[in-house]
Amino acid sequence: MLETWMSIVGASMALAGVPQITRLLKRKKSDDLSLLLWWIILHGQVWWLIYGFWKHSRSLVITNTLCAIASITIIYLTVKYRKSA
Repeated sequence: MLETWMSIVGASMALAGVPQITRLLKRKKSDDLSLLLWWIILHGQVWWLIYGFWKHSRSLVITNTLCAIASITIIYLTVKYRKSA
């Protein structure tokens, strides 16, 4: 039961990056984003992912994999659109 609840909460966390990704793709501008913030967030997600593997927690692994993918996408788009400006 707890694992199911953690998966639901984790899915909502993974979706948190989608509005930022959408905004970056629409505006093609990233001057107002903090790159350092997203690196710090990614760093935390990687440690949670490692912890999830260590604890054999499927929900932690799935959640933090999805969150890390979103963060990496945001970092990539931020760098890309800063260079193209």
